Amino acid sequence: MGLSNRTKFILLGLAAVLLVVAAVWSVQLAKDDTLAHLAEELNAFGYSLEGEDIYVLGESRGISIAEVLAGTDLTEAVAASRAAGFPSDVNAVGDIVAMLANTEAGVITLYLRNEAIELCFIQTDEGQVLPLGES
Repeated sequence: MGLSNRTKFILLGLAAVLLVVAAVWSVQLAKDDTLAHLAEELNAFGYSLEGEDIYVLGESRGISIAEVLAGTDLTEAVAASRAAGFPSDVNAVGDIVAMLANTEAGVITLYLRNEAIELCFIQTDEGQVLPLGES
């Protein structure tokens, strides 16, 4: 028993609607991808990263970067981060997320505070701490 023309038309219409919904959903997911947005921000310094190149180390809530890294001298990191234009207030309290991104020039270290880059610098293979784009 074959399908009537009306049934075929309804099935094709439903398939078309599902394709449109899938396309809109895909665009929305890409737009909301935090790591992709961070990669774009880092790429402004001459890198070619994608969201999947950024590794999330961990997160802490209601704490400062200085507290997360207690006992670590942040002088060089703060200076390098400020030189690249990031706020670098390591004493500001908020939700902190630590991230790394490997590049040919070294490892980019990012600390987000309340979903915005607060502290960001690159550490070269030789151990130098530099502003983004200077390695």
